[in-house]
Amino acid sequence: MDLTGIAQKANLNQLYAVRLKMKERTQQMPTPGMTADGFTDREMTGYAEFVKREIQNIEGVSDVIIYGKRKECILKEIDNP
Repeated sequence: MDLTGIAQKANLNQLYAVRLKMKERTQQMPTPGMTADGFTDREMTGYAEFVKREIQNIEGVSDVIIYGKRKECILKEIDNP
């Protein structure tokens, strides 16, 4: 975290305290990621959306972002006789 741009306007002790608090919170967070063998991408996306809605209902949670979501596509192969 670069504090040099705002260090002149704020108390350095306050900035250091915020930095320590962020580090503590980060260490408490679970490792991100969901895996589930035997489920399709569509099923995993549905479950991820469900988990997102449930987490957003927790007081103090401002946003939940799903990363790595795959877009659905259709593969069409043409057989040349």
